[in-house]
Amino acid sequence: NHRKAAIDAVSSLGNDALPGLSRLLDDGSCAVETRLAAAQVLQRIRSTSATDLLINLLQDTSTTVRLSAIYALGEVGSAAARTALQQMAETDPDAQVRRRARLALQRIP
Repeated sequence: NHRKAAIDAVSSLGNDALPGLSRLLDDGSCAVETRLAAAQVLQRIRSTSATDLLINLLQDTSTTVRLSAIYALGEVGSAAARTALQQMAETDPDAQVRRRARLALQRIP
């Protein structure tokens, strides 16, 4: 699978991948599939800067991208992730997103 190979390759760069991912996500013109892949990469990197980019993805117009970011933040489990997920659980207009945010919060110790 080419997508998995690309995600693995970019993830292996660690924090060095973050500037490029940030520019890509800030562009606003990338496809939903690209933003989903970026969320998977950021989950694997697990740094403060990666978490910040995941938190930014919580504002994405795509419910699927927001759900992917929620899952990733639940895996990261930082204090910043917890705060962002709590806000999503209370304020997101989509009931499924709110429910998934509550489930992700349960995974954070």
